[in-house]
Amino acid sequence: MTMSPAARVRAYCLRVFPTGYSKRCNKTHSLWVQKAVGGHVTAEIQDDLRHIEDGFTGDLEAGLAATWQVLCDGVTQRRSPFHLMTVATVSSGGDPQVRTVVLRGCDQKGKWLRFNTDSRSPKIDDIESNPSASLLFYGAKEKLQIRLKVKLERVGVAERDEMWARTPSYSRECYQVTTAPGSDVRSPEATQFDAHQADGGRENFAPIRARVDELEWLYLSAKRHRRAHYIFTESGVKARWVVP
Repeated sequence: MTMSPAARVRAYCLRVFPTGYSKRCNKTHSLWVQKAVGGHVTAEIQDDLRHIEDGFTGDLEAGLAATWQVLCDGVTQRRSPFHLMTVATVSSGGDPQVRTVVLRGCDQKGKWLRFNTDSRSPKIDDIESNPSASLLFYGAKEKLQIRLKVKLERVGVAERDEMWARTPSYSRECYQVTTAPGSDVRSPEATQFDAHQADGGRENFAPIRARVDELEWLYLSAKRHRRAHYIFTESGVKARWVVP
């Protein structure tokens, strides 16, 4: 079955775009279709596509910008693989701990990400004893892995209250459990909730900010894998290519 020019261009477009670029892809899609001749992708379209691929096949600056775009888009795009991240910490006893959390905030200028947890969670003890942590994102279709070296910190009370005010009721229920996460329970059905405890759950609500010290992305491609590493300092960004 022969694909139409529109189908071919769109398939190519969606394949080369990482998550978060779909809107940009749609905007240029109709233009590329108009350029298609005889069901083939013309040289002019190929030039356009190569320009788009520069996000992760271009220079170091473009790769960093594309990475932040993917991460910040992941906050609101629930179906994005970058909506979830793995957080690795070290317990006070020196044991590695890892878990998956939902990405709730992203600030490229401030160089931080945010997730929420319960103040009674063991990860709070990990953060207080050693705030250094690693974050991991991976998109199989995007062929993109992102790793970050961060420092974790709880946000202030005033900022927490502002976030709580924007938290929908169904999300607040997570913080209205009467016992701490990880506590023994007879059965899942035996878990107790109390909407009046801890100020409706607010006192258990603990947003965590991850300040990024280092960032690394790995982009897998049939042409050539590419990997870049960035260190953020007060004087700027130290960027370098590394072997995949």
